[in-house]
Formats: sequence, C-alpha cells, structure tokens
Amino acid sequence: SWNATTGATSYQLRRNGVLLSSSGTSHTDTSVTPGTAYTYAVKACNATGECSAESTSAITPPAIPAQPMVNYTTDGPSALLISWTAPAGTDNYQFRRNSTTITTTLNSYRDYPVASGTTYTYGVKACNSVGQCSAEAVLSVAIPAVPATPTITATVGAGVINVTWSTPPGTVTHLVTRGATALNVSGSSYADSSVTPDTSYTYSVKACNLIGECSATATATVTYPAVPAAPVLSASLSGASVVLNWTAPTYAVSYQLKRGTTSLSASGTTYTDSAVSAGQSYTYTIKACNSAGLCSVDG
Repeated sequence: SWNATTGATSYQLRRNGVLLSSSGTSHTDTSVTPGTAYTYAVKACNATGECSAESTSAITPPAIPAQPMVNYTTDGPSALLISWTAPAGTDNYQFRRNSTTITTTLNSYRDYPVASGTTYTYGVKACNSVGQCSAEAVLSVAIPAVPATPTITATVGAGVINVTWSTPPGTVTHLVTRGATALNVSGSSYADSSVTPDTSYTYSVKACNLIGECSATATATVTYPAVPAAPVLSASLSGASVVLNWTAPTYAVSYQLKRGTTSLSASGTTYTDSAVSAGQSYTYTIKACNSAGLCSVDG
C-alpha cells in the first residue's frame, strides 16, 4: 500500500520491474513464492500521464518451514512427553492431540494423565510468521493395558536363592523386592547370594507397562536351609560285608559317604559295603548336605 498523492489520478506499480495491474492505493500480490525476495516500486501519475519518481520497498516472504520430526518419552507415572524438532524459519507450532489443536511456541508437550489401553495421536506443524505451515508430522502412541499378574518362583541353590518370574504381554519393566527392599534387576531372573542359613525370604514382583501402571503383586517365600549337623555313623559286620548306619540330621536331604578317599553311592540312612576283604581295616566318613548343597563336617 502507499499514500495518496495530491494531483495523482493513477499509479504505476511494478514488482521486480514488471508492471502490475492496480487501482487505488493498495495491491494484494498473491503470486509470490515463499523465501523469494521482491522489490516493489510505485509512481504517482496525473491526468496528462506525467509521473513522479519511484518509491520502492523490498520484502522477502518467509519460507515455509520443513516438516518437524516428532517423538515421545515417558515422563513419570501416567505421563508422556511429546517433543519435536525446530525447523529453520519456525515462528510457532500447531500441536494436535487427537482432535484438539493448540498454537504454541514451545517444542514439547507433557500429556498427563494418559490411560492404559488407549491410543493417542499427536500431530505437529511448524508455521512461519505469516501463518504458512509445514505438512503435519503425526505420531501415534498405543499404551498397552495394565499387565496381568506375573508368576514367580524361588528355589534354593548352592549359596544362592534363584528367583524367576514371567513377563506378561505389555510388560516394559518389573518391580522386584526382597521383603521391603527394592532390587535393582533387569530381565526375568535374580540370583540372591546375600542369604543366611535357616532364614526365610519373601520375594515380590509386579509387571508394569509403558506409563508405569503395574499389575497386582505376586510373591514367593522360601527358607534358605541351615547347614545340617554331622551325622552319627556306626558300622557293623554282616557276613563278609560292612553295614553302615547313620542318623538323619535336620535339613539333610543327601549324604556324601566315603571309604577312605573312595566315594560311595549312598541314599537313605544305611549302606552295605560288600567290596571289602577279611582282615583289612576300613575308615568310613559321612557328611549330611542340605538342599543348597551345603554340607556338614565329617561324621
């Protein structure tokens, strides 16, 4: 637009030297390309066709920003943080959550609360200072339902309690505890070596989804057994064999029986050794072992 000049009956408007059709004191140029520089020049002319000197003005319509890139992370329980890149020439963004659109100058949006078992669609357009926007970048986030309660087992091993649990569909993390103490674990198993004989331990696990909503708690309790006392061993002769008998201490589930340095296969609390010779002396020892493989001193 330009000011009206006294005595002027018409105006000559040029864009980059090309005459444009105009009337009055304004012109709307709709055939421009974003990011391209234009110089406009106007002359005021009287009724006899005599014109003034040119008055010029240069302008570059801003380029339309490129399409942003959009992504998400979790941001605490029941929350998603939607973030996007900032293309060159961006003045503001049109952000869409499902069917609701807002205008913002920020390049992130915290969506809280979001619900398990729900799909959310987010869209972002980058817009320049004159309201021209990029194509919309779309992100769909499907939040799984709250996982089912996992199964958990705890078994005694040699010097360790082995804890394993299942991973129901939709599980992203597990919350595992021993008693009231949270355990820093990953995967679906844990070997607990900080155990004390004759002590019970309770392990708990929850399966949690993308936004930290968790299943009911599954628990398993197991007693790490004490080391058995040494069995009391006795030997007697029966014909050409030696018959061995021993007591069964508490926590004993197996025995290690030896004749000298030779291991003998023993089960229960008795053993008949027929591989002996008359007139020879034999020394027998026995250990009682618990379910963790921990054994007593020789009996």
